[in-house]
Amino acid sequence: MDTFSASPRKSITDSPWYWVYLFCTAGAVALLLAGPKFAARQSQIERNSEDRLYVAQHVAKPQLEVNEQVADAPTATRITLWPLYVVLGCMLSVAWFNLWRSNRRENSKLASTAPQNEATA
Repeated sequence: MDTFSASPRKSITDSPWYWVYLFCTAGAVALLLAGPKFAARQSQIERNSEDRLYVAQHVAKPQLEVNEQVADAPTATRITLWPLYVVLGCMLSVAWFNLWRSNRRENSKLASTAPQNEATA
């Protein structure tokens, strides 16, 4: 009984890597849920910007092109979320690895000290 009180096992929540992992996971889930809404809004913003540019060019030079242009098919947006996905993925990987490594070290320390404590008791 004294062996358990002499070397209490640290909680996983004491590790800062646990909190990095937890918050990165929450951020990745939030990003996955908000991604489609962001994509729709971003494409609308970019379409409005392209339309303003088109109108400004034709107001400045109206005699060059009089006919209406057919609207282009929707293209991929210029601003995407993939850099955020990459950063969160890298942070998740590093945090998980460090959490796993520190937990493994803690378990090996407990395993190596447990037989010595039981032999002296």
